[in-house]
Amino acid sequence: MVKIVWSTKATSDLKEIIEFWNTNNKSTTYGKKLILLIQNKLEQISENPLSGISTDLENVRSILFENYYLHYTFTSEKILVLRIWDVRQNPLNFEL
Repeated sequence: MVKIVWSTKATSDLKEIIEFWNTNNKSTTYGKKLILLIQNKLEQISENPLSGISTDLENVRSILFENYYLHYTFTSEKILVLRIWDVRQNPLNFEL
């Protein structure tokens, strides 16, 4: 199995998303659901790294879960999670 590595930005994205939902819902239920969905997508990617869609960025792929894209790149040894991006945001603001 390949190693999964989170970038600083992806870690920050996840933290902000979970905190947002926990605060707005006054419950951790949806945040836990998102974490489970991410784990499932990472398992899918580790089994088939090409399962995400290719992007305009070289060697970067994305996979959709709920209203979020998980952006990643990979080698034979590891998957690097680059960002978690809410698709409802302005795409012109997207940076890796």
